[in-house]
Amino acid sequence: MPQGLYSDQYLKALIAEKPKLAKEFFTAIAESEYVGEKEIISCIEVPDWVLVKAGVAACKNPNFPMKNFEEFLGNEETLTESYWNLFNYPHLKKEHIKKLSQHSNINVRGLALAHPFGDHDLLLALLKKVIPENDHSCHVITNRICQTVPLNDELFAYLTSVHDFESGSRTIGQALWDNPSLSDLHKAELVLSEITPKGDGNSFWDDHRENLISSVPYFQLFDSSFGYLKAKFDSIPAFSPQVTQFFNSKGHPLSVLLPEESEAEIKVDRYVLDDLNSAGLLNRLFWSELCQRDDFEIYRRNAYRTDDLFISHPILGREFKEADVDNATHLGGVFIFDNQKWLIGNQELPADQAAWELRAYEQSMATIVEDGTYEYLGQTLIAMTFELPELPEKYGFELTEDAEEWMIDAALEFAEPDSFDVSADLNPLFREVLSWSKTPDAKKLVIFEFLLLGLSEEESKLRSDCIHFLGCMALHDSTPKSILDKLAKIKDPLIDEVLGSRS
Repeated sequence: MPQGLYSDQYLKALIAEKPKLAKEFFTAIAESEYVGEKEIISCIEVPDWVLVKAGVAACKNPNFPMKNFEEFLGNEETLTESYWNLFNYPHLKKEHIKKLSQHSNINVRGLALAHPFGDHDLLLALLKKVIPENDHSCHVITNRICQTVPLNDELFAYLTSVHDFESGSRTIGQALWDNPSLSDLHKAELVLSEITPKGDGNSFWDDHRENLISSVPYFQLFDSSFGYLKAKFDSIPAFSPQVTQFFNSKGHPLSVLLPEESEAEIKVDRYVLDDLNSAGLLNRLFWSELCQRDDFEIYRRNAYRTDDLFISHPILGREFKEADVDNATHLGGVFIFDNQKWLIGNQELPADQAAWELRAYEQSMATIVEDGTYEYLGQTLIAMTFELPELPEKYGFELTEDAEEWMIDAALEFAEPDSFDVSADLNPLFREVLSWSKTPDAKKLVIFEFLLLGLSEEESKLRSDCIHFLGCMALHDSTPKSILDKLAKIKDPLIDEVLGSRS
């Protein structure tokens, strides 16, 4: 399977067995603004007419029609703005590359010369011109050329001689380590020259992949929230119930969340664990019912560029409570609050923080107006009473509740998100369909096995999430004893402490 593409076995079965229903499914996708999202354009089962609707980003899919691709190539604006997408097309021809190798745009020319059909002697000449001039307008050297061009000895020798040239986020030497044509001899030379790969500081978050396209109807069925993609997702017309019924019959992994028995075998597969652990589905499955306990509630906390949502609980919530506020998003079960439908969020700007936003800390009106800002002078005077409580008596005014609200309203215009006191709770009007207590025991066991599979991952957000949800499972009164016994065998300190709290 080419990199960045995947096959969806459930959608493949729908196409083979229910072609009319599959056509209805694809029509709903094609008529929506969601058609260009990665799980759509990356699926090799998606037909050409849907990909055309998705636009230039879909060129990476082998089903994208040649006719439409060549129309993009012939459009100068599309070519110069979307060359990354166009060079992902798997059916590029020699005549395409020959023409693109003569293009005036240095990035287009560089990618063409680096292509397997390109002229690598001319590529070497181009690099010897661009790199010594420190020309960073060629964005594709480290981000594409060094990672993909077939390496001969002459080209390799030159690139290693300028290995410290940096473009984007890494050097030529670091990028060479990703080149599949790198021979064992080349690798040895890199090691001897002390040219090492760039350490991946973000590997903790890099385990996630795009969801299966066949999961989209379930997200719709569960009324999932999609953050910045909300408008696009909500534009998808309602799928026929027959679509999810068919996927259920094939053992789709998200069918495990439906509170009804299943005759189909649901295969526990690491590849689809991401679908299960997405869009807050597992949070909803456990938290919505655990919040009925006296010691368990939703807990929202914000900081600079952070608005985390988690839970308060003596055991499961302890690490979050004690963690650095700016760096707690990585903990298991934590996610960024973004007005999810199943939650209600509240925020309030306290009076003392509003006063701070109006620069009351300057303690001098003269200092505040030096920059020529006079729009909020009255509110600023009120704000300064928080730093100088003697001001009302000195100037003969009384600080009333209305005045305080007037000051707060002014500060709302430019207050930073982390200035607000925030909270969240379950939305009582949300029609929740996910329920651990209503999930059949056979499905509970499958969910347990999915989460257990996540524990075999290296340190990652996914692994942390799985530990948290196994802890929720250990806490929930509706977890059968057979699964509690399996939880005890994991020998995880957090899970063991939760199990111990049950007695």
